[in-house]
Amino acid sequence: GTARVQVPLRGIGVAGGDGACYLPCGHRAPAELGAETPKNLPALGRPALAPIVRLLDDPAVPKVGHDVKADLLTLRRAGIELRGVVDDTMLASFLLEPGRRSYALETLAFERFSERVPTPADLQGTGRAVRPLAELRPADVGRAAAGLARAVLRLRGTLRQEIESLALAPLLRDVEL
Repeated sequence: GTARVQVPLRGIGVAGGDGACYLPCGHRAPAELGAETPKNLPALGRPALAPIVRLLDDPAVPKVGHDVKADLLTLRRAGIELRGVVDDTMLASFLLEPGRRSYALETLAFERFSERVPTPADLQGTGRAVRPLAELRPADVGRAAAGLARAVLRLRGTLRQEIESLALAPLLRDVEL
């Protein structure tokens, strides 16, 4: 098997209805001198963030994601259990098209909606110019994360219709998720 890279939690992007937001958790000042220290939320174990932790942990609050397993592991390392996952657009896409070359969110959003969502390279750069996500401005990461979260919700609506029309919902819900 392949080993997963353990990425620390840098922030949480959420969307619902027509809105989306980004909660910065682990940003730091860039390596350049004179950079302003970004404002992060307090540690997730602090009482001020208890409502967010309860929301993520609440199985009665439905959650949707793309590659939820990676999110679940990252949150678990941060001391948060993610419960109430009702859909994963990457798994749904796999069930509909098991022979695809890519299940990346940016690929699926572009193919389905001609919508461009940011890639890690768009934010961080490539090659020698690559910057750690933690050193990017939370506002920039937040715009990208909000766009990604909105794309997941939009993609979910389309994929859900196809999954149901092909009677694959029980397979997705009872086996894959």
